Amino acid sequence: MKFDDPELVAREYGDETRFVARRVAFSEFVEGQTAEDLAIEALREVAPSRVLEVGCGLGEFAERMNRDLEVDVTAVDLSPRMVELTRERGVNAITADAQDLPFADGKFDCVVANWVIHHFQDPEAGVREMGRVLRSEGRLVAATFSTEHMRDLYDWLGASEVGDLEFSSENGAELLGHHFGSVERRDAHGIVRFPDRDSLHSYLSSLIRGAELAERLPELEGVFEAQSWQSIFVATNS
Repeated sequence: MKFDDPELVAREYGDETRFVARRVAFSEFVEGQTAEDLAIEALREVAPSRVLEVGCGLGEFAERMNRDLEVDVTAVDLSPRMVELTRERGVNAITADAQDLPFADGKFDCVVANWVIHHFQDPEAGVREMGRVLRSEGRLVAATFSTEHMRDLYDWLGASEVGDLEFSSENGAELLGHHFGSVERRDAHGIVRFPDRDSLHSYLSSLIRGAELAERLPELEGVFEAQSWQSIFVATNS
């Protein structure tokens, strides 16, 4: 299963049900710094006025930027439902393809792409487009997971490859380096504490790749802990 399959992307993000179930692990159960925390810091460093978020999903991060940074945020997503949910949070959002952005060259000070580049059917085109709409010396902030993220969980269930991504902490710099003058990786480490077997089962059932692991889950009493390894890339337009 490839994360860039258009039919898969349309199915997974046509509504929020499965997405919300995945997000619970990183909104309610994670302890420690997250990639989203790092992304806010990276944006604050350059005090942008205009920010574009590509692949806004539920709109939570766009709303956080509005609240914490007081910037002019524009959000795009390929899913009309994700755009609707983002607008409900008071964010200017439109339906658009990241590989063909409907904006002029150099319009934004920063572009954010959190956990979305691995869904691009043509990653080179998507990254090139994000660079195009950035002003000179503008900053791309892109969050992703490491191949080590939750690996102790997947190893335990005999499916180590579940967490492998086409755009990850380990390989993302190469792609971004084709289009940006400088690329820096910043890592966040935390622990995901699932309070009980039911919460872990719900998370596994919601996975895009590996949902079948929910049926392999043995009896479990008490908390299950897994290591969270996330990163952001900070890339500067030349």
